[in-house]
Amino acid sequence: MNGWYARFAFASLALVATVPAMAHPGPHHEIDRATRRLEQSPNRPDLLVLRAEWKRLAGDLKGAFLDLEAARALDPTCPGLALQRGLTLAELGADSEALAELTRCVAIKGPNAIAFATSAQVHARRGELDAAIDDLTRAIELRPDPQYFLDRGELLERLSRLDEAAAGYREGIATTSASVLAERLVRLELRRRCFDSALRCIDAASRPARVRTRWLVLRAEVLTAMGHADAAHTALQSALVEAERALVRRPTAVNLRERATVYRALGRTHEATADEAAAERLIAAHRQPSSAENPGVESAHVRGEDHAHREP
Repeated sequence: MNGWYARFAFASLALVATVPAMAHPGPHHEIDRATRRLEQSPNRPDLLVLRAEWKRLAGDLKGAFLDLEAARALDPTCPGLALQRGLTLAELGADSEALAELTRCVAIKGPNAIAFATSAQVHARRGELDAAIDDLTRAIELRPDPQYFLDRGELLERLSRLDEAAAGYREGIATTSASVLAERLVRLELRRRCFDSALRCIDAASRPARVRTRWLVLRAEVLTAMGHADAAHTALQSALVEAERALVRRPTAVNLRERATVYRALGRTHEATADEAAAERLIAAHRQPSSAENPGVESAHVRGEDHAHREP
């Protein structure tokens, strides 16, 4: 349970953060800005809630909680207060209190995808997987975020409700067109030994893809499981050609890592290791200055990522 929760907490809270994910100097800049405004207007609970949100995103959970307590003392009905208290208490591990605040948020403001997703996180941490699945379904109904589909599918797989998991991934693919959901569905179909379904999913997902490397690697994995070694090797050779073309167009870290994956699948470990090391050097050389304030933030160009699903 701990491994799943760690991934859920990192991915889901990052995706559902209520502060816009656009490029900016970072949370500490926003904290300082809110602090300056509070110095001029110290009795504004809305500014305390805003600063608390940025403090939470910066990892200062204690400071966030203190700001929220101060805001509650000024105005317990302040907009956003219940949600931010629920999010902060969830990260602090105060599960019962977090669930109470998230329930209060929904009661006051109506259904809220972020509240439901965070409630699901808490339920999952407590081992209440059915409740977590229900909350993620509610979150999906309000905001069909690919991460919600992924998290719900993983929980369904943990409960061996594989048909439901597959149906959920298909729903997510139809709703969001997120390739990560197609990849998860292929993995599930491999687990269920539904090889024809896996190949159909790969074909559908790779058709619009600009770079087909990972889909060819997945095809090789399916073909290997089917006992078609020669066809699998051919697919990997095609994947290597695709990876080389991608690197010529865009010599990014993500494309280096994709080629490394192909090399490993072909048993060319030394070349894979060299590509992985080159990718790390590229990331280190082009890391944005704001990364010191936001650990793990890298240039999207260096990573070679497309942010089609960035939060509004």
